[in-house]
Amino acid sequence: MEDMINRVIEVDEMEQQLTASADSSRRQAEADVEKKRTEIRDEYLQHAKQRIELARAMEQKNADETLAEQVAQHKAQLEQLEKFYAEHKGGWVDTIVSRVIADEK
Repeated sequence: MEDMINRVIEVDEMEQQLTASADSSRRQAEADVEKKRTEIRDEYLQHAKQRIELARAMEQKNADETLAEQVAQHKAQLEQLEKFYAEHKGGWVDTIVSRVIADEK
């Protein structure tokens, strides 16, 4: 009978050890999963930041190019207007003066 009681106690102790080991394994697995989740999240955020920075740089480059094109167009238009003015200012002055003098007569 005493052997049987000792055997039951021994089995109970083994069961407690197995349960403790299983609990430890479960806690370790949960910690590993949390660590991996954090690593994946951090990696995703890092890639997202890189994509955002790349997109920002591309948009800035496009905006700079567009601005340069518009500045060049405006400069060309201003040069055309100045050339047109230079070519016609004498005639305009003569026309204005002749109209003023004609109105005075």
